[in-house]
Amino acid sequence: MGEAVVVNNLRKVYRVRKLVGKWPADLLSFRWTEVPALQQVSFSMNSGEAVAYVGPNGAGKSTTIKILAGVLRPTEGSVRVFGHDPFRYRIHNSHNIGVVFGQRTQLWWELPVIDSYRMIAKIYGVPRSDLDKRLEMAVDLLELEKLLHRPARTLSLGEKMRAELGSVLLHGPRLLLLDEPTLGVDLSGKRRIRQFLAHLKKIGVTVFLATHDLGDIESTCDRLIMVHQGRIVLDGMVSELLASFGHDIEVRFADDRVEGRSLSDALGLEVSGANGRFVIHGKGTEPPVSVVERLFSLGKVVDISVKAPDLEFVIGSIYDRLSGGQSSCGHTSG
Repeated sequence: MGEAVVVNNLRKVYRVRKLVGKWPADLLSFRWTEVPALQQVSFSMNSGEAVAYVGPNGAGKSTTIKILAGVLRPTEGSVRVFGHDPFRYRIHNSHNIGVVFGQRTQLWWELPVIDSYRMIAKIYGVPRSDLDKRLEMAVDLLELEKLLHRPARTLSLGEKMRAELGSVLLHGPRLLLLDEPTLGVDLSGKRRIRQFLAHLKKIGVTVFLATHDLGDIESTCDRLIMVHQGRIVLDGMVSELLASFGHDIEVRFADDRVEGRSLSDALGLEVSGANGRFVIHGKGTEPPVSVVERLFSLGKVVDISVKAPDLEFVIGSIYDRLSGGQSSCGHTSG
C-alpha cells in the first residue's frame, strides 16, 4: 500500500520571551528561552492505516499535527507526507490532507454550511461531479441534511464538528489529521463521527487521530502511539497492548471452602476474593484459556467469565508509571 507518513528524529523547539525583573516596571526587559515540544520523534504510517496519537496535555500532539499539515517547520529531523516535505510543498500537501482542530473552523460563520462547502470546493478546484458524490457521502454518514442550509453560527458544537468533518472530505484527501474531533460533542454526535471515521478507514483513507477520548480510539484505530514530554514512549497495536495487561477471570466454585491463598499458589497469579468466589488477575504472559483449564482442575466450577482490561485502565496505568503518580483513569470494564 505504501507509506503515507514518515517521520525521522523530529525535534521542535519554541523560542519564548521571558520577562526579566518585575511587572510592569521591567516590561521591556526580557530574555529568550527555548521550550522543547518534540524530541527525536520517529514513526511511520502506511496508507489506509488508522493511528491514535495520545498523551497528556502539552505532550506534543498538536505540534506534530501542525508539522504534518505543513503549518510549522521542524527545528530538526525530516518529515515526508506521501513522499514530500509538507512545509516546503504546502500547496501540494494541502490537496492530500484534511485537517480538523476541535476548536477551530474553516466554515464561514454567517453563511449556510452548503455555501461554505461550495466555496471550499471552488478553492480546491473540485469538479462538480466529484463534489456531488462526496457531498452525498458526507451528508449520509454525518446526517448533515438538516444542517446544510443553516448558518454555521447557529450550529451547536456537535453539529458544527460534523459539518467541519464534512468539509474536509470535499477535496478527497488521502490523509486526515484530526485533533480532538469529538471534544465537547454529545454522545449522539460522537456516534455519528465515529461511524464516519470507520467508513473512511474502510475505503482506504489514512487517519491520524490525536484524542483524549478512548471511545474514539476503540471504534476507529488499530494502532496507538503514546507521546509523553515530547517523546514517543509506546507504539503498538491496540489489541497487543490490551493483551499485555492480561485478563481478569471471575470464577465461582461449588465448594465455598476453597481458599484464595491456595488458589494463588497453584496458579502463580494474584487472586482476590473469598467464600468460593474469586477474581484471578492475569499477567498477560499466559493465555486466559490456559488459566481457565487449570481452574477446572482445581475444583468444581459453577460459574466463570473472562474480562479483558479496558483501554482506559491500560492507558491510565501507563500514565501512572510515567508520572509516578495517580492518574484519573480507572478500571471500569464490565
